[in-house]
Amino acid sequence: MIVPTRNAGAENCGGAAFGGASQLKYPESHTGRDQTMSPKVSVIISAYNEERHLGLAITSILSQTFSDFELIVVDDGSSDGTLTVVRSFGDARIRILELQHGGLASALNAGILAARGGYIARLDADDVALLDRLEEQVRFLDGHAEYGIVGAQCTVLREGEDTPILAIVPLDDPQIRRRVRRENPFFHSCIMARRNLLIAAGLYRPDLRWEDYDLWWRILEHSKGANLPAVLCRRTLRARSLSAIQKSENYRARLAVQRSAAAREGWSLPGLCGMLESCAAWLAFACMRRASAMRFGNSRRSRCVATTSGL
Repeated sequence: MIVPTRNAGAENCGGAAFGGASQLKYPESHTGRDQTMSPKVSVIISAYNEERHLGLAITSILSQTFSDFELIVVDDGSSDGTLTVVRSFGDARIRILELQHGGLASALNAGILAARGGYIARLDADDVALLDRLEEQVRFLDGHAEYGIVGAQCTVLREGEDTPILAIVPLDDPQIRRRVRRENPFFHSCIMARRNLLIAAGLYRPDLRWEDYDLWWRILEHSKGANLPAVLCRRTLRARSLSAIQKSENYRARLAVQRSAAAREGWSLPGLCGMLESCAAWLAFACMRRASAMRFGNSRRSRCVATTSGL
């Protein structure tokens, strides 16, 4: 399980730190870039009605210490001012793909296929990459040919709260392989992967709700994976992601990915054990939710009886 721990000193977590986003400075225009040259990295942001948050995400990429990249913003059929925000930057490193609304997986697949970089970096439209994120991940992949994907640690700020938490994922390949059988071992918004491996693995599956978890599992069947110990990303967790309904859907989505992987492995014992663990966690969550609802109902009935008695 990904265990969040309270971060008493967020300003000391990895390089630019949590507060680094507010200190980002937009670089001078790069309109003179030679568009015939292929960049080393393609950063992909998929955006659907994200005009409120997208500007900060884009700025965090344009401000990276590593400069050999292109930024592909895939507009997934937005009906707000998302495209206006993107175009306002006027930076030649930004490429825009305009699609009809088809969901995150389809949008990301389009971005990967359009990318010219050998490495693909992901960032959600409401998240922030710390200043040295691309530099650190490129250095790792350049120095470790046997690794196809690398992530990092991140800080998480829940919508409506002021205090960030530090979210931790396992570091080395053996730990990641153990974790993947239970849950997602990477933060989607923090990964960098080799483009050819993403394509060889079959890209994202639009029929699965937890499309990134499924893709990382398929990549790990052909390559090693790692997470850097540094905090390289700041994530925003919106209120809708914390709802009980959303959590229940996450359990269902996780089980679907594990069932697909178990089938590929010939229904081996490790795969079946992972599915059983997820079923147990889902059942425990459902029982807790039911018990909470019953306590709430009993409390309301008690208050109604007390009020009626006082009449």
